[in-house]
This record gives sequence, C-alpha cells and structure tokens, in this order.
Amino acid sequence: MLHVVTKALDKVSMVLIGLGIICLTALMLLITGDVAARLLLNKPISGSYELVQLLFSLTVFTGFIATQRYKAHIQISLFLRIMPGKLRFIVLGLVNTLGVGISGIITAALWNQAGKALNINSITDVLSIPVFPFYYLFTVFMAFFTLQLLVDTAKTFFAITNQKYAQEIVDAWI
Repeated sequence: MLHVVTKALDKVSMVLIGLGIICLTALMLLITGDVAARLLLNKPISGSYELVQLLFSLTVFTGFIATQRYKAHIQISLFLRIMPGKLRFIVLGLVNTLGVGISGIITAALWNQAGKALNINSITDVLSIPVFPFYYLFTVFMAFFTLQLLVDTAKTFFAITNQKYAQEIVDAWI
C-alpha cells in the first residue's frame, strides 16, 4: 500500500516540480527583461517586483517538494550511521514526526492567511493582483510537502522491522 502511495506522490511531485521550473524560468525572463528595459529604454517593466515576489514564493514551495522527493534535505545521517540498527530509525522517525507537525502548522497558517486575504480582498499595490489565490496555492504545495514527509516518516518507522524500507532509507544517506 505504501508503495502505491509513494508512486502516486512521485507523479504528482513531478508535475508540481515542473510548475516550479516554469515559475523559475518566468522569473529569469522577467528579471532579465526588467533589467534590459531599465538599461536600454530607461523604463522598467511595471509591476515586475510584485510578479517576482509571487513567482519566487511559488518556487520556494516547489523547492520543498523537490528536495523531499529526491531526499536532498539536510539530515543528521552522520550521527544516524553510528547509532545501533533500530535506534537510528527511531530517532529519524521522531525527527520526521516533528517535521510533519511543524509542516502541518505552517499549512494551517497558510490556509488561514489565504482566508484573511480573501476576506479583506488583499491585492498587490501596482498591478492589483488578488493575493489570496497564491496563498491557496502555497497551502496546497505545503500540504503536499507535508504528505510526502508523512509517508517518509511512516517508511522510517516501518524500517525498524522491515529490511526493505531500512535499506531504502540508508541508501538515501549520502
């Protein structure tokens, strides 16, 4: 069952990572265009600063998803490697559980912020772009990251008694 969930999460994460790549490309083109317009035409792109803020924020949340997908987060594997077999997975599972809790709190806070932005009709200053859809997107991305972390946490606890999961986790330690 966990294997099926992991495959599904991997597919969705690739779509979200692709969206992050599109945002990053748009950021690069927008910033380059803005600098070129300032230098060549002495006229910046109106609202480029706002667009950069929104696109960069989306890119950050896709970065969370990508690093969890590819197991590239900074870990304490140096210490875990010297711990006895099962203890390493217990410690990592507890640390991951803390991460799931914190990520869940952040997700809830983003959801609340999105609702507040919607209720007060919060918009950007120059282009008057409504902000609430971006907060909802941030919430979805953070919730997905939290789900990824939750599944990885479950695998970590299963690794205490399951050699397949144990090997998968240890193989991710660089």
